[in-house]
Amino acid sequence: MNHLKAFFIKFAVTFSILFLILGIYYQAFIGDVLAISFILSFVTYILGDLVILPKLGHLSAVFSDFGLAYIGIVTLGAAFIERPLIFGAVSFFAALAITVSEGFFHRYMTKSILPEMEQGQLMVEPRINFITEFAEELDVNSEVPKNKEEK
Repeated sequence: MNHLKAFFIKFAVTFSILFLILGIYYQAFIGDVLAISFILSFVTYILGDLVILPKLGHLSAVFSDFGLAYIGIVTLGAAFIERPLIFGAVSFFAALAITVSEGFFHRYMTKSILPEMEQGQLMVEPRINFITEFAEELDVNSEVPKNKEEK
């Protein structure tokens, strides 16, 4: 139930941003904006918030959300909106606005939704840090022999 609530929060924010940029400024139909917002919210929620955020952290999730939003707006805008879309500027500013809102949404996710995932409700492996050591440890107090004869 919490995932559904979080998804609809994400959908409402994404729809608001895309309606302001695509609907009012670019004059796209509201049905097209609804479809783009739903698909984009679904993909970024699954990939960005449930997979990348727990495994790689906040900064990686924000960058991936920007990339997913930009590519999603370009491709879905070309598919749904009948007028030719100014791909560079409109998609960039919409993706940038969505990315800013994602920073606040990730804070909500880490406090409310991700603790459930640690209890096993969602099958996501925890982040594993690989630390290796290549040097030998030397005792600081021991004397190092100067040549082979002193051994």
